[in-house]
Amino acid sequence: MTIKRHITQFLSFSACSAAALFGGAWALSTQTPDLLQTRVGFTQMPLETEHRERALDLHIWYPASASADADLIAQNALMYGFQAQRDAEPQTGAHPLIVFSHGSGGRMSQIAWMASALAQEGYIVAGVNHHGTTSRDSDPHQTVQTWMRPQDISAVLDAFETGATGITADMERVASSGFSFGGYTALAMAGAQLSKAQFIDYCDAFSGILDCGWYQNAGVDITSIDATRYEADFSDARISATIAIDPALPRAMTKSSLSAMELPTLIVNFGRADEIPAGVRADGIAATMQNAHYVDTANAWHFSGINACSWLGWGIIGASGFFTGEDNICADAGRSRGDVQREVLEPILAFAKEHI
Repeated sequence: MTIKRHITQFLSFSACSAAALFGGAWALSTQTPDLLQTRVGFTQMPLETEHRERALDLHIWYPASASADADLIAQNALMYGFQAQRDAEPQTGAHPLIVFSHGSGGRMSQIAWMASALAQEGYIVAGVNHHGTTSRDSDPHQTVQTWMRPQDISAVLDAFETGATGITADMERVASSGFSFGGYTALAMAGAQLSKAQFIDYCDAFSGILDCGWYQNAGVDITSIDATRYEADFSDARISATIAIDPALPRAMTKSSLSAMELPTLIVNFGRADEIPAGVRADGIAATMQNAHYVDTANAWHFSGINACSWLGWGIIGASGFFTGEDNICADAGRSRGDVQREVLEPILAFAKEHI
């Protein structure tokens, strides 16, 4: 399961329509919180790469040099944003780096709950909006080209290694991380490889649902995937640990590549293992790795992994799902999204402290 492409593409239209229809709904939906003092800095910049025709949008959370009033960033009528000092002076010294990959149909701003918490603890968190697999730019024919994402993240590492970001990272303490499709990306950076044949078998078994159904509905012929690139090794020697959250494509990952992975790895699933959809259920791949710790989470589901929605977002996205059959990405599974994310942050922060 990945971030719902049809829903996220719908967000921009819905927000404009809601503003026109309800006028004052903005003020009543995502309430503006009191801005706090924070040491979390945030910046965005274009990232030019050799493998992309246009620049990627790089997002970086980092420890700021001093505590100051936060700016409210990435907030809109449907989804809540986050607080950070925009373009703050970085704290002196080199800091451990976590490169992060967002989910299919998502954006980097949607994982601010995790990135901000890590930056508060002294880590740099950086990632890009992957072309062709973001909200309002989500194309199944590009999404199936899984090899593009690890290249994007290696380019982020290059930018820190060369000093192009202006923020100093300790390149001896680097981890990959990601959510959903980004969880696959994080594991690929650590050595996980895919099998085209296994992916086809998985989609035969789950025809018409989850990610396979999305590809099928769009007319993507998965038998025509470039096997050489799909099955390639994208491990990056600069990665020393991995955090994968609800990773996509577990059924397509080869046992031989997983069993060869030696890096410390934390795998988190939203929901209990026996209730999680096959497209992201990861207890099996965790058991295959040499040095993996697996955590599942009660009363949670896949979309517990993105920022919370306003009541307006819950209503609009839920109403659209009534007609499209899509899940309401704003819904929760028995308890609030904030509670789930706070629980999940505990093992993530503990793992980072020990291994990054």
